[in-house]
Amino acid sequence: MQRDIFTTQRGATRIVGRLGIKAPTSILDIGCGEGPFLLAAARELSHQVQDIDDLADQLTGIDLDATAVATARELLTKEVGCPSGAWRRIRRSDGLALDERRKYEWIIGNPPWTRLHHIGKAARRDLRSRFDVAVGSFDLVFVFIEKSLRMLSENGQLALVVPWGIKVQPSAGALRDLLDSAGTWGITRLPRHWFYPDAGVDPALLRLRRSARRVRSSRHGERLMDIAHVSSGVPTGKDAAFLLDVGSREHLGVESSWLKPAVRGRDIYGPNQ
Repeated sequence: MQRDIFTTQRGATRIVGRLGIKAPTSILDIGCGEGPFLLAAARELSHQVQDIDDLADQLTGIDLDATAVATARELLTKEVGCPSGAWRRIRRSDGLALDERRKYEWIIGNPPWTRLHHIGKAARRDLRSRFDVAVGSFDLVFVFIEKSLRMLSENGQLALVVPWGIKVQPSAGALRDLLDSAGTWGITRLPRHWFYPDAGVDPALLRLRRSARRVRSSRHGERLMDIAHVSSGVPTGKDAAFLLDVGSREHLGVESSWLKPAVRGRDIYGPNQ
């Protein structure tokens, strides 16, 4: 499997510096690589935690690449110091197989982005059987996000580098539904020069704060972009469209003729019309 981009230390430091992480806490980097996010977090916490063993106990890093894990440990030892446990929580393992009974207050990092055609058929079947977001033309990062949400503590926070297209692409519809149900979230673009090599898509930061299941602000309609892919049409100058089901139409007393605007001879219908 491939990873599209890696985070520079400068980028990880800038990102972590925005999060406002306070000790004591528990932090997981579910695809830590050579540890840029772990080092940035360790630097932030070192101003708040005097004992290096206490600091090491608050940081967990997981990656399948044993060489990258060794590099991460060496980097932390060089820059922060060597705890008695030698950064034992930073280890080689499959992030997608972690015990979900262990919860974390923060999950940060840049998990692998891997397009569907780079995932073997057997691995696809396995992921589809284990993760709700592994539908359609899913990306491996969708699965890492779902795994992270399963391991996020009550009131915990997520801060992951993701492709910006997650915000709008049709294949991420199931993921957006999951994020909606998990808490308050948003995606913001990040500078490309914080990453290497230069990504073919825009990198972005996904932020989520865990909360009780939320209900949509309007029970009468949904944005068209959340449930459908519009590939062509007539520009209207508007950036939002809504679907209204029959029950809501009757409840609101809206004339049915208003709900069927013609676009080049084709009608747009609500889901129950």
